[in-house]
Amino acid sequence: MTRKFIDLSELEAKSNELLANIQARLPELECLLEEMSSDYEYEDTVYRFYHQSWKVYERQELTKSIEKSKKPAPRAKRGEHHAHGRSAG
Repeated sequence: MTRKFIDLSELEAKSNELLANIQARLPELECLLEEMSSDYEYEDTVYRFYHQSWKVYERQELTKSIEKSKKPAPRAKRGEHHAHGRSAG
């Protein structure tokens, strides 16, 4: 078995991309975390899952929003401006 070594510049580029994606979606992620962390959402979902309730499927929309938040934020096209007034390109 051949072991692949990590290219540090590639790792740094991926890390920077991840951080940029998080920063671009920070308000959305904070709202999602608050919604997921509520006692009702967490405990109710676990309870329904444990008791094999069909009502656990009501939580699919929350799960879909979590999955959607994991995708990279759409990039602005050249010439479009960010909220801070800087050009994307």
